[in-house]
Amino acid sequence: MDEKIVLKGITDIGIKIKYEDLDKLEYPKNELIYLIVEYENFDYEFLLRDLDESDKLTVLGSGAFNKEKGYDRTGPWFNRWSWTFDDSTLYYHDPTLYLADDIYGPWGLGTPETWYLEKISIITAKIAEVMGVRNNDILFYGSSAGGFTSLMLSIMVKDSVCLAEVPQFDITSWGSFWRPLKNASFDMDDKEFVEKYGNRVSVMKLIQQKEYIPNAYVMMDCSAEYDFTRQYLPFFKRLNNFKYDIKGNSMKLIIFGKNMGHSALPKDVVLSMIRYVRLNEFYINNPQVNPKMYQQDPSRLVQVCDEYRRKINQLNRENVDKSFEISSLESMLQDNGQEMTCATDEEIPSVLMDKKIQDKNKLISYLNDMVTSFKEEFKRKDAEIDDLTTQLDRLKEDSLSKEKQLNELLKKKDEKIRQLNERLDNQ
Repeated sequence: MDEKIVLKGITDIGIKIKYEDLDKLEYPKNELIYLIVEYENFDYEFLLRDLDESDKLTVLGSGAFNKEKGYDRTGPWFNRWSWTFDDSTLYYHDPTLYLADDIYGPWGLGTPETWYLEKISIITAKIAEVMGVRNNDILFYGSSAGGFTSLMLSIMVKDSVCLAEVPQFDITSWGSFWRPLKNASFDMDDKEFVEKYGNRVSVMKLIQQKEYIPNAYVMMDCSAEYDFTRQYLPFFKRLNNFKYDIKGNSMKLIIFGKNMGHSALPKDVVLSMIRYVRLNEFYINNPQVNPKMYQQDPSRLVQVCDEYRRKINQLNRENVDKSFEISSLESMLQDNGQEMTCATDEEIPSVLMDKKIQDKNKLISYLNDMVTSFKEEFKRKDAEIDDLTTQLDRLKEDSLSKEKQLNELLKKKDEKIRQLNERLDNQ
């Protein structure tokens, strides 16, 4: 930890580390850390808060900022850094902002040589791995330009989840923001740029390149007419004809009308939406759980399942620890069973320094009792795990019939929609 690396007004805990050394990364838990990762001789800046009680990670990107207010371009810009989230958080700064003073919406574009957003995706995936977070527990969130980068990152970090608020899908049509951005580093016209770097500025082009649809929740404001006509409708018309295997993913639309056009939602609404996405993903990944049991209090479901997971993980960790102790004690018995010699106090474990143990036979008998005790405890823990697993299986069995009923209802609904469409076509 380098005490000289600080962000005034945000945090005085700073770490600079090379990408290849991230496996050795050490930092205080539950604290906001300013993290600089050197990757391919370039510094990428992050804010990290790793919560002790969380196995999920929310990754946040910044949208375009107000031209009049601006920000201090001598340092990084992290939007929403002061918010309190339920999960661990990682904020990424877009170094594209350093390229020119008239860039207000960076979109991770980078330079001809380096696509900054692609490098951020690689570093983010590695940080999550170091934290012990699985890809399907990573959630990318952002609004506007941050929504665009969140979508792009969720394509590059496969199996992750995305919550994109009023995002762009193609930034080349984003008026006055796009022109200075391209001109900062790319000396070419738009047509040439799109031919060479289209996957950096178009969600659809990156989907086609990766042949992968992100697992995304897209929030749209129905009063933002420009967004609908220039961004959403063209994108989803093309997505409807997407020919690649979607790997079971989908892009889910959440349409709301706050009649404020293209602007971000308040903090409490955003936090609620993130909880909604987390809960919905839990249902999708755990179809054995019957959500109707928790309709009145969905937060209770999250709590129950988190308790199950924490308990099972703790039991597994305890069993691993016990197995090492058993192996160690059995090794001692094997090594010393034939010839037990007198040892100094430093060599005798404190648990064995009972004055009643005077000779080899009593010592071996005592060790054997310890091994037996550990094995019995091991069996008890296994029984607890089996019991928890049985409870989860029972939930799955209870929900199978309701799941079948739901599928039948969906089939009937699809058939009715098809019939209605046919009638409309015939009129």
